[in-house]
Amino acid sequence: MANTNQSFVVFQTESSWGSISSPVAYYIPVEDYGVKLNIESRQAKPSCGVRQLKFNERVRGVPQGGIKTGLFGQLPPSGSTDSFAKYLIDWCFGTPEVEDRPSKRIILVEQGTGGSLRHHSGLRVSQATLSGSEGGLIELSIDVVGKTESASIFSYTLPDDRGELSEFLFANTTFSVAGANFPISEFQWQVSYGLRPRSSGGFSPTVLRGGQGLQTLTIKQPKNFNTYEAFHRLTTTTEKVAVLTLQGLHSGIGGAANDYTKLTATFNKLSMLTADDELVKDGEIENAISFQALKPNSATAAVTMVWSTV
Repeated sequence: MANTNQSFVVFQTESSWGSISSPVAYYIPVEDYGVKLNIESRQAKPSCGVRQLKFNERVRGVPQGGIKTGLFGQLPPSGSTDSFAKYLIDWCFGTPEVEDRPSKRIILVEQGTGGSLRHHSGLRVSQATLSGSEGGLIELSIDVVGKTESASIFSYTLPDDRGELSEFLFANTTFSVAGANFPISEFQWQVSYGLRPRSSGGFSPTVLRGGQGLQTLTIKQPKNFNTYEAFHRLTTTTEKVAVLTLQGLHSGIGGAANDYTKLTATFNKLSMLTADDELVKDGEIENAISFQALKPNSATAAVTMVWSTV
């Protein structure tokens, strides 16, 4: 039988929604892969002289579900320029003004006797959350909606360098507001596109679009001043520029001489939403401060991302 310990997934970027050409395989470890074909059925209830249902018809199938993974600094495989981390972050948070979100095909390989290959095509991000907290890893949770599920005819072999992969750690995270260092104990960066699949009478979706890309940033820190409480009481809006920096070891995989893959995310117009007190153990109080990421009155996006190796 198939063994989940031997399973892995392969990410590939599509050239158009549901189609792919000359794909580059990204063997990115995932903690959980919950994407499956969700079937919508119709049960008719005609007056046919019986109390039990006699009709069931499949009317639509939409692949959707969640993916949970860490960020990995591994540098790109042959044929690409994106590190593992950039590949996923750009898919989730990049190109905010694009109506048709970028899509990927993901192949699930279940190893062992009786194992199988199946792939989900046309997967687009409906919602994503990047988060981290003291003493932990940087984690990425992605909710996706796609076009089709089918059995894969391809063959994939897992590279033998998996033991060299290293996740981004919260210990290497920095945050600043208006150019001043701002120590935090936790952060959560979230985007939501609200994708809506439309099948136009067919079984599989023919259109998959959403609304505005809404981004929020929530940070926590041990409370030692009342600045943001005062902002919260104001009748005017408080807006800030903030920079979140993340980095992770790439262990030399990919050939670079430097040690870290680094993301510098500049939130160009953060509008404060709430500033709440949270009680943690031993009576300590934390500030939980939430912001809406807004687009400035310029060509600049709400969040500008710069990648480097350092």
